[in-house]
Amino acid sequence: MAFYADFVTALGGMSVTGVTASATAPPRQVSTAQLPYLFPRLPVGNNSIETLASTPGIQSATCEVVVLLEAATQSTPALNFALALTMMDNLNTALTALAASGGVVDDWSIRQDVEVTSDGTEYYALVATVTGSG
Repeated sequence: MAFYADFVTALGGMSVTGVTASATAPPRQVSTAQLPYLFPRLPVGNNSIETLASTPGIQSATCEVVVLLEAATQSTPALNFALALTMMDNLNTALTALAASGGVVDDWSIRQDVEVTSDGTEYYALVATVTGSG
């Protein structure tokens, strides 16, 4: 079973209303025509041994899902605020659907942040910290 790969693939493959493009790995560069752009980061994993049975317990992972909204240099704070609120609702709806479909999603939190892609471009973004188990 490929728990981590399946978890990241499920998060990167979510259908989120308003997202123009998505990937299952962080992009090197993003075109403004692709915004909003969704991608997951590498997860942090956890596994414990059940004391009495000496067998692996439930495996869990936490993964950040990033939605790049707008280049920070656009200087349109009111529009970015409205877009962030709309996309927070849309991302919450997609995560709820993924959890209800029997996916490995247990809980999540969503915050606004500024993300920098590997080409050095800064973006206003949403970051959902998603925990799952399997």
